Amino acid sequence: MAPSLTGPAVHVEVPYYSQFKPGNGFTPGRTACLKAASAMVSAAGASMLPGANNRIQTRRFDEQGNIVPDSTGAERGRQYIDQQLALNRPVVVGVNHKPGSLNADNITDHFVVVTGRGVDAQGRTYYSFHDPGTENTSRGSDTNPNNRLYLDLATQSLSRPGNLAVGAVTDRTYDMSMVRLNAP
Repeated sequence: MAPSLTGPAVHVEVPYYSQFKPGNGFTPGRTACLKAASAMVSAAGASMLPGANNRIQTRRFDEQGNIVPDSTGAERGRQYIDQQLALNRPVVVGVNHKPGSLNADNITDHFVVVTGRGVDAQGRTYYSFHDPGTENTSRGSDTNPNNRLYLDLATQSLSRPGNLAVGAVTDRTYDMSMVRLNAP
């Protein structure tokens, strides 16, 4: 097995919350993924900073209007995630999984919570996450091997393979588009 490029494996214990179930301090619904992700981070003892400006952008629009990795932002975002995980703090990240967005960057479609980092049997570095986009805890939990963002060494970006903009959100391709900052 190839060594991890970002340090030893790490995992932060974080409760799983669905964006569709009440009872965790936010109003559930189709657009409640950021609220559910923030509540998970808070339950684990960290605190996501409010406001759309408290982020590291990891994807951008190119000259033709295509969404592409921002290698500098992606590397900075990944380093921030590594730092927070080393402090035993989960991190909310935005992902892009379809064209169009209602979020401030016009790229991010959904939010998940990064809870760990590891290396798979093929030697690929991955970041595990909780996905609030389902009521099914086993499907949304970081223990589901589908809930991994893999590091692309060429672009420094994190992505999960999947369906392109069709089907359940939990089965779609996820490209990390932003990293939300925690309070110091």
